[in-house]
Amino acid sequence: MSTYSRNKGKQHERDLAEWMSRVSGTKYRRVPMSGALHLDWPGDVMKIGREDSVFDGVLPEAKNCNQISVPKWIGQTEGSALDAGLSRWFICFRYQAKHYYILPGNYFEELIKKARQEAEPKTQD
Repeated sequence: MSTYSRNKGKQHERDLAEWMSRVSGTKYRRVPMSGALHLDWPGDVMKIGREDSVFDGVLPEAKNCNQISVPKWIGQTEGSALDAGLSRWFICFRYQAKHYYILPGNYFEELIKKARQEAEPKTQD
């Protein structure tokens, strides 16, 4: 892998950590050595803060490629999630300067239900 490709991947992992931090209000950072320390930190991003986060129990994976290989990525990410004992995961990939997300249907449904519950008006008893 060229230095350019490696740096491109690292930057995308940092961008994903920054996005997760902004969305969740909890600090995230890129895993050193791009997930090579998968026994301690599965995925490409790890939580720094102790606060509860919407991403707790979720394996995040970052891909920044010119060729889209969705079936391969899903297989790799599902395998890593299973190895880590996690049932939820998502892939953030960058293609032609845009970010896209892939996640299993059951996790997507869980997120939609949670969003609906939070959007419902609170009733006074």
